[in-house]
Amino acid sequence: IPHRTDESTWQELVARVAPRTGLVEVPVVECANGSFMRDSTAMIEWFEQHYRAGSVLPDDPASAFYCRLLEDYADEGLWRPALYFRWAFDKDAELYSRRFTEDFLSYPLTPAAVLRLTVRDRQRRVYLRGEGITPENRADIERHYTDELEDLEAILGHRPFLFGSRPSLADFGYFASMFRHFGIDPTPSRIMRNTAPAVYEWVARMWNARAGRLGSLAWDSGVDGLPDGIEPLLARAARRYLPSLHANAQAVAGRRSHYSVTLDGKPYPGLRAVPFQAWRRSVLQRELTR
Repeated sequence: IPHRTDESTWQELVARVAPRTGLVEVPVVECANGSFMRDSTAMIEWFEQHYRAGSVLPDDPASAFYCRLLEDYADEGLWRPALYFRWAFDKDAELYSRRFTEDFLSYPLTPAAVLRLTVRDRQRRVYLRGEGITPENRADIERHYTDELEDLEAILGHRPFLFGSRPSLADFGYFASMFRHFGIDPTPSRIMRNTAPAVYEWVARMWNARAGRLGSLAWDSGVDGLPDGIEPLLARAARRYLPSLHANAQAVAGRRSHYSVTLDGKPYPGLRAVPFQAWRRSVLQRELTR
């Protein structure tokens, strides 16, 4: 699909993207007619409908549902540990506050050191305290990541992608955090290299994947649409993501701005209610009935 990739600055997002999407966030896609699409899951679903070559959804309906569920879990459910590792450790936080201010945000009249400190404090407030991370559940967040690596390693050590010989929607959901966060940030990257080399290799394989080279390689539908080794990932999604997805939907329906939830026996208080995630829950419910 012909396209051009642009790396936006904060000022460009505020001036050009936010008025059209309502959010100062990436990724976004600007179409040829000037319209904008936001959120990676919704964009992938749109491309899946309009460009069938290089499909990322298995043909088997059961496999397609499992694929959608895992993508949603990986995209949204791994967001908390990804941001935790980036901002909870001083080495990672210092690196990314510097990158953030040098590559993305600039205020000429503000000293660079002050700007980096301001960014670090803001990110920790939003992405640590705002994500319900407390001293009591920090170890639970770290275990979430290492357990995920262990189960992914068992799968990707035996086949190139989660649902067979070609990338699926679920692979792209995992790739979001495994590439942009866990595979690059100093602390989680070291953990991945040392404990899950097949996952680290898969990150590069995903980055290098091209539909023109992969062609129509087969999906692995397994038994009842469930490829071998996927069960532990689904079990974790059921424990660590679906309760939060449900509580968020209840909060949105009740017009509450925040909610709290318990995941694997650990409380996560003061989470922000997100209407888009409530919509994603309705999409999964619809797909489950097909």
